[in-house]
Amino acid sequence: MYGLFFEVKPKDGHLKNYLSEVDYLNPILSKYPGLMWIDRFSNLSDKKFLLSFQIWDSEESILSWRQDPEHKKAQMKGKKLHFDDYRIRVGKKVVKYERKKLSYYDETKEHLNQSILY
Repeated sequence: MYGLFFEVKPKDGHLKNYLSEVDYLNPILSKYPGLMWIDRFSNLSDKKFLLSFQIWDSEESILSWRQDPEHKKAQMKGKKLHFDDYRIRVGKKVVKYERKKLSYYDETKEHLNQSILY
């Protein structure tokens, strides 16, 4: 399982445009079987930042979505027109916390020293 964190700061006056792109992409994104969960949050200390938090079943699923033609168009629009700044972080889920129990998905700590560029 992988967590994807997409943090974005839309340019002043471009929030509606960004959210329109999100609305357009949502039905396309929902057809990708690897997406398990998605939600969007606003930053409490700086309302200009938004965070899209996604959980994917595999790295391959994320890469597949990244290459979607409509998503690629939206990426270019965002970079050229709508974003002051953005950041994408992806991490492999290695620990799951449940009440009174800690489960390790990967007994080795090697993954902590590895990074993958998306």
